[in-house]
Amino acid sequence: MPSPHAIERIKGVLFDKDGTLIDFAESWIPAYAAGAAHLARHAVNGKQCDDLLRATGYDPDRRTFAPDSILTKYTSDEITEIWAVDAGIVIDQLDFDLRRQVKEIFDDVANRSLKAVTDLDRLFRFLKSGGRSVGLATADSTASAHAALDVFAVSDLVDFVTGFDAGHGVKPGPGQVHGFCAEMGIEPDEVMVVGDTAHDLEMARAAGAGLAVAVLTGVGDNSRLDPLADIVLPSIAELNDVFA
Repeated sequence: MPSPHAIERIKGVLFDKDGTLIDFAESWIPAYAAGAAHLARHAVNGKQCDDLLRATGYDPDRRTFAPDSILTKYTSDEITEIWAVDAGIVIDQLDFDLRRQVKEIFDDVANRSLKAVTDLDRLFRFLKSGGRSVGLATADSTASAHAALDVFAVSDLVDFVTGFDAGHGVKPGPGQVHGFCAEMGIEPDEVMVVGDTAHDLEMARAAGAGLAVAVLTGVGDNSRLDPLADIVLPSIAELNDVFA
C-alpha cells in the first residue's frame, strides 16, 4: 500500500469504464455476440459469429476472455475492422453503413445489459465529499460513456468524460489523463487512475499519474496487473477503505 501522504495528495480519480465501474462480462458479452453475428452475415468466407469472437480472444463455449483479448482494450471501430479482415471483407469495402450498424449494436445491447460493480452514486459522492474530482476514461466512445452514466443516474457526479473519439488519444497513451488534469486544474501526480487492464495502468505510468490502482472485476488477473499497479483491489468498492 502506498504511503498515507501519496493517498492524501490525490485530488482526482480517473476511472476506466468496462470491467472497472461496470461488470464487463455481463454488459459486453451480449453486445459483442450481437455485433459479431451482424458482421458475420456479410462474411465472404463463411466465417460465423463464434469464429470472429474466438479470433479476438473470447471463447464462447467457456465464456472466458484470453488475458490479451482485443475485445478488452480496443475501440469498437478497431474491433470491427479486425473482424472484417477475419471475415474476408476488404477494409476499403467495409462501408460506412456497416461500421455504423455494428457500432449501434454495440451501444444499444451493452447499454441495455449494464450492471454496475458497486453503488456508483455512493462511491462518487464519497470521493467528491473529500474534495476530489471524478473522471471517466474509456476505450469506448464518449457518447457511450455518457449513456452508461445516465443509466445509473450519476452523470452529475462525474466531472470529466472521455472516450477514444474525444481528442485526447487512446490508452495506453497519456492523453486521457492529461486531458482530465487540464480540465480539473490538477497535476498528473495528483491523479489516481483505476482500471482493470494493463492498458489502464500503462496509461497511468505514461502520464505520470500519482497512483495506479488495479481492480480484479474485469479480465485482468493479479499476476498480470500486480507488476504495474501501486494497489490491487478486489473491486472499486474497496476504494473507501483506501482513502479512509
